[in-house]
Amino acid sequence: MSFTNDVKEEIMLAEYNDKQDKMILRAFLMSNLEISIIENNLTWNVFSSFIFILKFIHNMLIKYYDIQKKFYVSEYMFGKIKKYKMVIDSKTDNINDDLKVFEMIDNNISIDEAKYYLIGFFLSIGSVNSPRSKTYHLEFRVKNSMVYESLISCLKILNIEYKVMERKNIIIIYFKKSEIISDILKLMGANNSMFIFEDSRIQKDFTNQIHRLNNLDVSNIKKTINSSKEFESYMQIIYDDEYKLKKLSKNELIFCKLKKEHPEFSLNELSSLLLDKYDISISKSGLNHYVRKIKKIALE
Repeated sequence: MSFTNDVKEEIMLAEYNDKQDKMILRAFLMSNLEISIIENNLTWNVFSSFIFILKFIHNMLIKYYDIQKKFYVSEYMFGKIKKYKMVIDSKTDNINDDLKVFEMIDNNISIDEAKYYLIGFFLSIGSVNSPRSKTYHLEFRVKNSMVYESLISCLKILNIEYKVMERKNIIIIYFKKSEIISDILKLMGANNSMFIFEDSRIQKDFTNQIHRLNNLDVSNIKKTINSSKEFESYMQIIYDDEYKLKKLSKNELIFCKLKKEHPEFSLNELSSLLLDKYDISISKSGLNHYVRKIKKIALE
């Protein structure tokens, strides 16, 4: 099962009171409803990629509006995505009078109300990538301006940062930051999914950090070896010239010997080796001075 599937199932298993149920129902229907007229009867068509969500919505409609218990569902392909359609052909006027499905959600609603509307929108048009994916991504795919304005109002009331793009006449409200996605999951009550998301994110960040450190180590070793090759060429010039060789002190000659024997060693490591092996105490800065002096003598 997809991570989106898991999140939506967890949301539907939570307990809501009547007012919360109706806010979820309103947001779901207003963002996922098509109207058709069959034999002079007004019919609502509701869509979802998950049949268990349509059953969840159907049960709420029975509970609050006493619609007929028959459950019309048809399956079809929407592009490359399998979709299910539920048909509501009774008491649509009663439902709309109560829920105001075709009216924009007021931007003066409370934070608590915005939260349950957000849940309804997510069940209807929301999706979230698995935390194991290469990128973090949660989105809402909006088809009309009324739903867009309503959803944006909820996000602003909840103080959630969002980004918007348009693709093939669909407005996509999306989130890339892992912290924001985690906060949205928690806000919608999908705590178990949020913990799974956070655990996977921490493991991924840790692995990425290890890779970065390993790459940094390899890069530093390459730089050290290249620097050692350059240094060795300077030393060869000095060894071939007795006059230049006499300009080096005993400690500097010992340093050159160790540098040649251990070209992969950093100056810090050579400093430690000089102290352990020859009882010569000199800092990395002092060794840098040695290197500059040797280069200067070689190039004179």
